[in-house]
Amino acid sequence: MPGEIRIDREVIASLEPVELQLAKRDEEPRQETIMGAVVELKRAADPDANISEYEGEVVIQGEVDGWQRRVTVPLHGEDYDWTIQAHRRRIPFTVSGRL
Repeated sequence: MPGEIRIDREVIASLEPVELQLAKRDEEPRQETIMGAVVELKRAADPDANISEYEGEVVIQGEVDGWQRRVTVPLHGEDYDWTIQAHRRRIPFTVSGRL
């Protein structure tokens, strides 16, 4: 029957790590500090914005809970300027916030 799934007892024991990983996705937001490379810069699409005050999102690739992740962070003003410099010089950048 195509709608029926059978799982042996041995297979059920091996599914526990998968269940734990899925449960982690339901965690409450928490304060994190991530250091890593600036891998992408996204500029705000506001045509009326003052060119001297950059605003946009940056993507940082860094370690979160032992895994390499790409984290998108909205920044503006001097903070965004610093990410541009970090990206150009290929130096790590640190961000803090709720993840």
